[in-house]
Amino acid sequence: MTKKVIAFSPDAGFKEIATYMERWKVSAAPVVEGEGHVVGVVSEADLLKVFPRSDDELAEEIRCDVVLLLFLGSRRRIAPPQQRMGRGDP
Repeated sequence: MTKKVIAFSPDAGFKEIATYMERWKVSAAPVVEGEGHVVGVVSEADLLKVFPRSDDELAEEIRCDVVLLLFLGSRRRIAPPQQRMGRGDP
């Protein structure tokens, strides 16, 4: 059983939660209000839900960003290839 427990307030930010979970090597932690009243639990799975895109979509975005930054010196967004060719959603 864990002796020291990390807990987060309901207004804790994504970066704070991810940082502490990594630092303390935990996959979940309670969310508490006021005097320690537990109002929920946040888990690694909860944090991953903010990334609705597939690994392939994320990889393509990273490749585009690297190319734009290295070769054009810019981070401005361009439409993904399937959209530029009229095969994707607008």
